[in-house]
Amino acid sequence: KKGGAAFCIGVDTDQWETVPEARPCLITSAVKLITPGVTKIIGEIKAGTAKGGNVFGDVGLASYHDFDGTIAADVKTTIEELTPKVISGEVPTGYKP
Repeated sequence: KKGGAAFCIGVDTDQWETVPEARPCLITSAVKLITPGVTKIIGEIKAGTAKGGNVFGDVGLASYHDFDGTIAADVKTTIEELTPKVISGEVPTGYKP
């Protein structure tokens, strides 16, 4: 908690930009990297290598914005170390696409 308020984490887009009323508690957002994914698919279509079907694109973490100084350095480091392991499946989340 910061000043008695609960922290929150957005999802899909950087909700700092899309849900400004959440800023008082919004630490970061788990984001779908849609623009690079669409760019990649368009390139595959242009090259004739598109396979069709469902596409699971890349994900990322938005900036900590106003909470950057609030989040402890060791927590940021742990998140940076865990993120690629979660994405690769090395650290299981229980979710199976």
